Amino acid sequence: MGVPSYDFSGRRVLVTGGTRGLGLQVARAFAESGAEVSVTGTASFASYYDPEVASFDYHQLDLTDGDEIASLATRLGHVDVLVNAASPRLSTAIDDTEREFLAQASRLALVGPFQLATRLRHRMASSDMLGGGAVVHLPPTRGWFALADGGLGPEAELEHHTRRLGGTWARLGVRVNTVVAPLVVPSPRSAVRVRIEQGSGPLLTRTVDARTATVRQIRDLALFLASSGAAGLSGQTLPVGATSD
Repeated sequence: MGVPSYDFSGRRVLVTGGTRGLGLQVARAFAESGAEVSVTGTASFASYYDPEVASFDYHQLDLTDGDEIASLATRLGHVDVLVNAASPRLSTAIDDTEREFLAQASRLALVGPFQLATRLRHRMASSDMLGGGAVVHLPPTRGWFALADGGLGPEAELEHHTRRLGGTWARLGVRVNTVVAPLVVPSPRSAVRVRIEQGSGPLLTRTVDARTATVRQIRDLALFLASSGAAGLSGQTLPVGATSD
């Protein structure tokens, strides 16, 4: 079966957490499909990452800092697609009071990828893509809801957020959809699987858990959700990975 191809020529795509792992794979796929790609990371310079990152428009961004989010949104200009692949990275030096403050700010969407999406929504709404601009949340986004702990549980909170904004923003011309996955297998070149407790750091483990998703599956679904093929799709949470019974 052939792999679907997409043409994002002339489109501007921002991938948070696009400097490594899943985010880097997604950024690469959009670039290979013709998009002008920007990525964010926490390091001061792109040179701290894989050499490929230097081929993208790199921006240092701490998603726990509302001022940095506002500054980046101002500098970026037009954006057609926002792909959120960044999980929260908290300093081990912060105390309980700071952590609770950050959790509350995240809960109120004052920081994190949801604040960035809000800052960019009017620019994405001006996209001339069929179906309008697009926001695609990838599995690491769940970590922000785990941090906020709104009471429903991270998965339910993320699904609720996607459904609510997907319905509201679709009327503005912006689609919002989410990809979730239980386990992620990074590469067919290695038999060692990387288990990602969605939003946490990678934990290397030789697991044989049947519920898996490959990075390629997630990447391809992200491309689809950003494309004109998903023009009528908004507010959906799509699972990747299956159980073999």
